[in-house]
Amino acid sequence: MAEERLYDQEADLREKYILRNKKGFRHSLLTYVGVNLILAFLSLSQGEYWFLFSVFGWGLAVALEAPYAFRTSGPGFEAAFNAWHDGQVAAAFDPQHDIMLQAYCRDVVERSESTIPRLATVKWFREQTGLSLKHSVEIVERFARQNPQYFFP
Repeated sequence: MAEERLYDQEADLREKYILRNKKGFRHSLLTYVGVNLILAFLSLSQGEYWFLFSVFGWGLAVALEAPYAFRTSGPGFEAAFNAWHDGQVAAAFDPQHDIMLQAYCRDVVERSESTIPRLATVKWFREQTGLSLKHSVEIVERFARQNPQYFFP
């Protein structure tokens, strides 16, 4: 069951990465088309064809980006996905998070004089940082293992 959940999470992350790449390419393509239409209008209104330099020069860059945007497997894809994933995880594990959680837990324990439910801590942490539920749970769980005195057993 746990393996299935990990497999599903991995598949969801891959899908998110693929969609991110396609969205980035779509943005580049729409920008290319929009700017070149304006340049074509300006150039042709003067009876000149200088806009073709932009069409071909910039078009080459956009065309070279396309294979990377639409790939979904292969060694290049795996390397790029792993680098992106590592960056996502590294951004999620900031040393400031432990400081935030420490202050929050001290405050709650002082006010209520009892331990804290982890779910409430995850909810608070997620609201404060804007991180995904998965990363928030991972960070709070890691903090809870290091500071069990704050949480229900």
